[in-house]
Amino acid sequence: MNYDVIIIGAGLGGLTAGAKLVKEGKKVLLIEQHYVPGGCATTFQRKGYTVEVGLHELDGFSDSSFKTKIFKEFDVFNNVEFVKLPEFYETNWKGKSFVLPENIEKASQKLINEFPDEEKGIIKFLYFIKGIDNEIKNMPKTKSEKIIKSILFPAFYPKLVKSSKTDVGTFIDSIIKNEWLKIILLSNLSYYHDNPYTASLFYFAAGQASYYLNGSYFIKGGSQKLSDYLMKYIKDNGGEVKLMNMVNEIIIEKGKAVV
Repeated sequence: MNYDVIIIGAGLGGLTAGAKLVKEGKKVLLIEQHYVPGGCATTFQRKGYTVEVGLHELDGFSDSSFKTKIFKEFDVFNNVEFVKLPEFYETNWKGKSFVLPENIEKASQKLINEFPDEEKGIIKFLYFIKGIDNEIKNMPKTKSEKIIKSILFPAFYPKLVKSSKTDVGTFIDSIIKNEWLKIILLSNLSYYHDNPYTASLFYFAAGQASYYLNGSYFIKGGSQKLSDYLMKYIKDNGGEVKLMNMVNEIIIEKGKAVV
């Protein structure tokens, strides 16, 4: 059997690539060693509970988000239900608890009320996150814009430049002193990395901005619903998916994969 593309791994990346390729008319084979698709976007049952493997919540769906565009292209919104969450997350530490709102204005007010001595640092933190989002939205769209903004990049994108040179831990330490507040602001750092002092500030800030500005969502029924739908989309559009198959070797002949 000949295929235009063989994708190894049916995580969200493989599923999305497969869906895009079959829509473009390519003959696609997607191979996955697990018995269900999704990778970290899967669920399993234990004692009557549905347990998420990794995708606990999604950031919101702004018009400029690549995720929004992809979901619209594959008709995800009409086939998978997303439930808006009333808060971003809850942090518990040494008997203390703090629920962080997903709205940036509400989050700012609640944080300042709780930590009035850290008001300047809180404002700097949230202003930086919001600024990153604005600069990303302002990326060049036309050829002339690309030329001008590439020459004057630091002037157009000061926060992008700064974030590319700084890690999360160093940035937080420079504006916040209270350890409890630091823990609250970085409670979901594990979404992106496991060490604040090696984590990219740009990657963290861009991700957090989407939660603060666009809200948090849970996939009704669990993330497996999304993965199953994308697999179905691939099959319905002529693609082939083989679960419980492991790839041990890729044989190359004349610069091309043949098996």
